[in-house]
Amino acid sequence: MKLRILAGLMLLASQICQAQAAPDQLHNKFIVQVPYGLSYLDYQLAQPTVLNPIRVLYTLRPSCPIIPSTGVSVKYAGLPGWQATTYQNGGYFQHNNQKITHIRFTLSQYSYQSESCELQILTKAKAPQKEVYAGYLAYEGGFAKDQEIQLIHNFKSDKIRFDVPAFCRGIDFQNVRLKNNEEKFVSLKKTGATTFELGQAQEFGKLVLTLNGPKESCDIPVYIFEDAN
Repeated sequence: MKLRILAGLMLLASQICQAQAAPDQLHNKFIVQVPYGLSYLDYQLAQPTVLNPIRVLYTLRPSCPIIPSTGVSVKYAGLPGWQATTYQNGGYFQHNNQKITHIRFTLSQYSYQSESCELQILTKAKAPQKEVYAGYLAYEGGFAKDQEIQLIHNFKSDKIRFDVPAFCRGIDFQNVRLKNNEEKFVSLKKTGATTFELGQAQEFGKLVLTLNGPKESCDIPVYIFEDAN
């Protein structure tokens, strides 16, 4: 069974190489001892993190003359067992974008009794984003449950912000959901007093809010964060 799993995970050494100018974000790097034959290295993240795709790079040096063949599997937060990843060109390993707690590296080299290699864990740097006006909520003050905002058109984003006017401060956004193209409601995570985020970008055209605040009516503009490119 291990050999069958390994066959699906392993890559040729030539596919994982030293980066020259990759616009990727370094997560961590460390020295790993790679013995002769097959070995496993389990790496635990400091906290559950969305790290997708995962890129694995090595630094060629006298103590690491041969890049070991490498496979990657991940463990998701709150779920048992290891999940396979899908290899993409450039040394990237793709999974389903959940938060991960552990990464398992399946290593093999059959040229030396042992190697000492620097292993780098990277991920694609997030593209710069810009705020785009998307619509507004006609807020009448006080407690308001399931207030709908029909956006000016569909957007694909993972972050939104409510631009509350100064005279209407004190509003508590208790729950924010979006309605995606599959007609499903998805809750957003509150990351600030007026900002909410998703684990990954989705396309949507409607927001549903529950909020509470002073007895002041005001229009609250909504801004969507989109890739600047």
